[in-house]
Amino acid sequence: MLQFKKDSGFGLGLLRHGLVYDVSARWPSLKKFLDYAVENNQEITQILKGLNFNEQNGVDYEKVYPRLLPPIYSDKMYGLGITYKVSELNRVQRSQDAAHENAVKSGRLVSFYKGDYHNCVGPTGILNIRGDSELTTPEPELAAVISSQGKILGYTIFNDITAYDIEMASSLFTPEAKEYIGCCSMGPVFIPKEYLGDMPELKVTLKILRDEKIILERGSRTDLIRKEPQKLINELCKYRHIPNGTVVTLGSSVIVPDECALRDGDEVIVEIENIGILRNKIRKMQ
Repeated sequence: MLQFKKDSGFGLGLLRHGLVYDVSARWPSLKKFLDYAVENNQEITQILKGLNFNEQNGVDYEKVYPRLLPPIYSDKMYGLGITYKVSELNRVQRSQDAAHENAVKSGRLVSFYKGDYHNCVGPTGILNIRGDSELTTPEPELAAVISSQGKILGYTIFNDITAYDIEMASSLFTPEAKEYIGCCSMGPVFIPKEYLGDMPELKVTLKILRDEKIILERGSRTDLIRKEPQKLINELCKYRHIPNGTVVTLGSSVIVPDECALRDGDEVIVEIENIGILRNKIRKMQ
C-alpha cells in the first residue's frame, strides 16, 4: 500500500503486480485504513483479498513513483538504537562521553523520538543536513508501523538522518541530532506483516552518490537484529501512549564512515528487498 499526490491532496493506493489502484474513495489514507482494520479486528491481508479491481484502472507503478509520499502520516515516530552488534561498537567508539557504553552495559532499550510526519519526506523528497553539523550520515532501517496496542501491523523502509558530530559530543544533544525538519524519509510502500513475518530476513543496501558517482555502497541484513522486533516494541510501548499508526525504526547495521559524511547535493539510495527503494536528494540547511 502507498500514498501518492493527486491533483487535489493525496490518495491511498494498492500495489498489485506492478499496477497501482486508487482506493481513496473507501480509505482516504493509510491511517484511516489501519484504523478500520484495528477497530474491526481484521487481518490486513484478509481485507485486501476481498478487494476486486479492473486491471484497466491500474496505473503503472513507475509512473506513480515520482508522486509518492510517505506511506503513512504518523502522529509519532520513534527510533530504536544499538539493536545490532555493529551499531553498539560504533556508538561506543565514537562517543565522547560514557553514556553510550553505560547504555550498552545496562541492557535497557535505547529509544529516541523522531517527531511526527512534519519531519518526514517520502521517496524523491529532499532530506536535510543541519546547518550546524559537519558530520551527518544516513541510517538505512526497517521500520514497523504499529497499532495503539503495540502490535506490528506492517513494515516500510526508513532513512534516519543523524548529525553524528552533535550526538557524539554529548548524549544530551541526541534530540538536536535526531529530530528536525527533513531528518528522515520513509517509503516507498507499506507491506503488511503477514507477508514478511515476525522476524523479516531481508537484504538492506545503502548507496551514497556524489556528482552522480557512487562514493559508498554497503549492505547488511535485517535478521542480524539482536532481538525479535515485536519484543523490542513491547519494551518501547510499556509506559507510553501509542497512537494507531505509530512508526518505529528498528535500528541500522550499516555504518557510514566519516569520510563519506553527507554533503549538499548528494543522493542517498536505500533498498530493502521485497519492500522497494527510497531515493532522496540531500540539502544543507542555512
